[in-house]
Amino acid sequence: MKVLTLSALLLLLFAFVIALVETANLAPAFPVVSFVYAILILTFFVGIFGLSMSVIRCVVLRRFYIVFVMFMLLCMAPMISVHHMVPVQYRLSLTNDVTTDSAETPQFYNSLSSRRAISRQLQNFEIFRIQHRVTQHPYLGTTHFSSNCRRILRIIVSSLSYRGWPINFSAISDSSIEASASFFFANSSSDMTIRTIDTLRGGCNVDVRSSSRNDFADWGHNILLIDRFISTLKQMCRRQNVV
Repeated sequence: MKVLTLSALLLLLFAFVIALVETANLAPAFPVVSFVYAILILTFFVGIFGLSMSVIRCVVLRRFYIVFVMFMLLCMAPMISVHHMVPVQYRLSLTNDVTTDSAETPQFYNSLSSRRAISRQLQNFEIFRIQHRVTQHPYLGTTHFSSNCRRILRIIVSSLSYRGWPINFSAISDSSIEASASFFFANSSSDMTIRTIDTLRGGCNVDVRSSSRNDFADWGHNILLIDRFISTLKQMCRRQNVV
């Protein structure tokens, strides 16, 4: 019990730092991120194992250690918080390019090969590279606005500026905007393109695509980037009374 408690304590410290880092937009890039999630998962299973031991001791020895049980539940908290932001099943899927419209995928101004940025360090991890494919966002689709696209485009620019994501002005058109979406100290940014389409009723449909600049699994980060952009866009729209 003492060994389990000590190991759980060390893992818990790492896990809580990791959860806090992702919540604050400070997610590391591959390959560090794989180690990060390995710690999260290990800490979660340590909590499950500890709870199982507590139940067995309670049944066999008629002793219940409330402090130990609370500590094991605490070990499970970081993974649960990360799962709340992006469900684990989506993080474990082998994706690195996510869009809100897979039927008519928004296109980037630059080609895929020109947007890829593989550093010398990452070249040592060729075995972990995955096949590139565009994946539908698991729970977000096209976002609809009643205002015209010209006004929505101005709010999109404000939203990107608010998040601190630099805009690729050479790729701007009347219906799309591209930017570099990234976490604070990520070594590899993602490319994001936002497409607007006018509707017959004078409204505007907005679709977003976020693509990693490498060929490794993104652990749900592109999903998280799209979520945060859409959340910021809706927040900006509410401030300007746009629905």
